[in-house]
Amino acid sequence: MYPEPAEQAKKLALFGMAGALANTIALVLAGVFLLASWRWYFRFIVSLQTEYLGLKLTYRRSSSHPLPSLLGS
Repeated sequence: MYPEPAEQAKKLALFGMAGALANTIALVLAGVFLLASWRWYFRFIVSLQTEYLGLKLTYRRSSSHPLPSLLGS
């Protein structure tokens, strides 16, 4: 996507850093919630799953699906 190798390297480094940071933050948040109470952890996970389910249902209802066009079907 990026013709210059330096620009591509910057974008890949940023992507990798975001993934590593997300994993670290998730572990710290899970520890904080579990120290507070398992009920807080449960509420947090349920709220994330509810949002994910809403996005999933919205995406399924959309008429245009980019995957077949990417695969050449």
